[in-house]
Amino acid sequence: MVSTMLMCIGILLVVCGGTAVALQRSVAAVAARALRRRPEPIAHTLGNGSLRIDGMVAAGEQGTLVAPCSGEAVVWFRLRARRRVLDGSGREAWLTVADQQCGTVFEVEDGSGATAQVDASRARVMTTAVSLRELALGAHDRVRLFLEGRGIELSVADRYEEERLRPGDRVLVAGFARREPSAPMPYLYRDTPSTKLVVDAAAGHELVVATPDAARNAVGGAYRAGWVAVLVGVAMVLGGLVGRCVSGVA
Repeated sequence: MVSTMLMCIGILLVVCGGTAVALQRSVAAVAARALRRRPEPIAHTLGNGSLRIDGMVAAGEQGTLVAPCSGEAVVWFRLRARRRVLDGSGREAWLTVADQQCGTVFEVEDGSGATAQVDASRARVMTTAVSLRELALGAHDRVRLFLEGRGIELSVADRYEEERLRPGDRVLVAGFARREPSAPMPYLYRDTPSTKLVVDAAAGHELVVATPDAARNAVGGAYRAGWVAVLVGVAMVLGGLVGRCVSGVA
């Protein structure tokens, strides 16, 4: 009896852990590649190559967006709406009925005396999600209008999740950098040519924007916990099999 229970729990851990590993594998790989790179000062970067820069988000020429759930000024947000449903066995589960994101062009300042331009709409952004059961006054209208603009009609949801990237947030940016002509800079009695650093996604290169905590959690959070669950589950299954064999011999 004990051996059977041990095996059942072990199999459940293997299934749950394996599912977590499969879901987080690509995210963990992207975060790990970004974290492995050494950050470079923006002012000293010539461009025309892949790099990583660390700095602070600042609004660009296009300004900011309004995050639907929180109403905060952001340069990128992701909205998920979920409904509570019952699966075939009558257990409670969460069904995602909407998953949309929106971003704009922003600047990154790293204190080196220059800034870099990043288009969040073309990036793979990693931030920490905030879960909300209830929305504040006015948020329902913002959510409805945003989703309707994406062709999604949603009357109600049981839970909302919002990720956001705000001016002032610390980020690491990994992508392909290039220099583009910028507005001339005044120098004594004449204007001198200047360039701006643009970090983008080019052929064979991905653009990753992540808050430091989200990047580290992607590598060592659910992904690592999933592997631990798998290993513990396998050990419990083997322990159950050994227990059955011993009982059979006895």
